[in-house]
Amino acid sequence: MTIYVVGYMFSEDLKRVALVEKDRPDFLAGFYNGIGGKAENDIDSSDSPLFLKNAMVREFEEECGIKTAVDEWDFITLINRFKSPSIKVPYYSSNCTWQINVFTAIGDISKCRTVESETIHIVDFDTCHTLPLSDLAEWCLPLSRSYWKFRERKMNLRPQTNMLLADF
Repeated sequence: MTIYVVGYMFSEDLKRVALVEKDRPDFLAGFYNGIGGKAENDIDSSDSPLFLKNAMVREFEEECGIKTAVDEWDFITLINRFKSPSIKVPYYSSNCTWQINVFTAIGDISKCRTVESETIHIVDFDTCHTLPLSDLAEWCLPLSRSYWKFRERKMNLRPQTNMLLADF
């Protein structure tokens, strides 16, 4: 099974997001997506959540030149591609052909830059729907932003700081 990570990093005010304009693979060329790639041998074993967060940190730095920490990334959802659509299997399985682990973070995206062949863009969230988004980004991008809005509203926490709003 091939394991991938993809992340959506937002500005502190949740108004902008860093996206990559894909040039590969062919079916994604020209589409905007979250930043990520294949999870390789990233410190821990592949059945560990830390392995996935380490992969996200590495991919984000490789793609846009920003070093992040594992605790900055929150897991949002998992997408599996099974060998047979009728198979119902647990999280990790030999019956999967690939797996995409989706993360979100909040940070200083103004420092993102294009490092590899795929172009990094900082886009306004409210107008990103006018861009050619990948199928994954079409639903994971709003899901990621909603995660932060929900977390701030329901838990009365500032995103990423875990400090009570009343503390300010």
